[in-house]
Amino acid sequence: MVIEDRRDTRHWSGSAAIVGVGYRVSRETEKPPTPLRLILEACVDALRDAGVEREKVQALFATRAPVADQHPQFNVKIGTELGLTTRFSTEVTQHAAGTIASLKYAMLAVNSGIVDYALCCGGDTSNLWIQGTRRVGATAFHDSDPQFETPYGPSMIGIYAQHAIRYMHEYGATEEHFARVAVEHRRWAVAHPQAVMRSKGLITVKDVLASPMIAYPIRLFECSPRLPQGSAGALLVTRAEIAREICERPIYILGVGECSTNEYASDRLSLLGTRSFERPTYTESGLTLAATDAYDMAGLGPKDLDVVQCVSNFSSIFLTVIEDLGLCARGEAAAFVETGGIDFESGLPVNTNGGHLGFGHPGPSMNMDSLVEGVRQLQRRAVGKQVEGARVCLVHGTGAPLLGCNAVAILGTERPN
Repeated sequence: MVIEDRRDTRHWSGSAAIVGVGYRVSRETEKPPTPLRLILEACVDALRDAGVEREKVQALFATRAPVADQHPQFNVKIGTELGLTTRFSTEVTQHAAGTIASLKYAMLAVNSGIVDYALCCGGDTSNLWIQGTRRVGATAFHDSDPQFETPYGPSMIGIYAQHAIRYMHEYGATEEHFARVAVEHRRWAVAHPQAVMRSKGLITVKDVLASPMIAYPIRLFECSPRLPQGSAGALLVTRAEIAREICERPIYILGVGECSTNEYASDRLSLLGTRSFERPTYTESGLTLAATDAYDMAGLGPKDLDVVQCVSNFSSIFLTVIEDLGLCARGEAAAFVETGGIDFESGLPVNTNGGHLGFGHPGPSMNMDSLVEGVRQLQRRAVGKQVEGARVCLVHGTGAPLLGCNAVAILGTERPN
């Protein structure tokens, strides 16, 4: 992939910080909560965590409206229920990547002088989400090209299987490599009390390969499970100067980047000749551009990361993700995983709540779980295994099939000098 020259954005690094975190994971079975209820509870928790009155919040950035509650202008609905009078508000809707991208909007908002505090929030409930998608057939109905893909009746797993097969062809990866990804994610999940796969226990490569084939070469244990009753999160962002006054341990936004390349999987093949891609491919994505922007703003690189929270809705796509993030060279992710690069005990801490493969998938707002987990690790408030000495965390979110929309945030415990 060709990386074009970027403008100097270093002056933005650390100019804003997260001072409040709210998060809800529902376990209610008799009367599952609505996404709105979970989001509102998370927002209230974030304000209480920061000790900030709601009257001071004048910017609200909601992620993509939950599939379980397709209410137009969902950001306005949230603001109304919270009793906010906002001066700057919108939905950030690069599919689910908007969850991470909202931090950039918040950073720009608080540094513009228009507002002092910005609230970023999102959530969904998987049970209601599944009911909603069944009304239109399947999730892939929304995420497949109506002219060139939908007539063939694709499933979402079938779309991702195309990537897996191509990756195996180009780089020699095997089903055992994909299985190893699932094994390591499960180890983190077993250590996290809120992970949906915690009760299922540890698994081996042999267990993964013995699980049912869903769409070759993707097997059952290589697919993200549903987080049945859903989750929601909220983050309160303010300028660094205010953050130091009201928060004992602010988490600074060191770098942000985003890139959207395609709405549907087959669109990726039309990118030949653009400034960003040397060739049309399923095994490289615009995530490289998003990550480059984030690294450049932060003045950091992959070797500076202590923790990584990234997309892992299928074990095969995870290999492309860590390559695009620069954690290993192109085509070397399989070897990186095989030689212990992401091992639970000795490798780089990746997806410390179990990721989507182990923690669960609540719906299109899935990246909020990763974002909250990253912040909590830096705050030394991890619910599962705490990564000791973590100072820098990269969080990645994606949306649209095969990494079509991507956003990256690099967070840190210290503001750059």
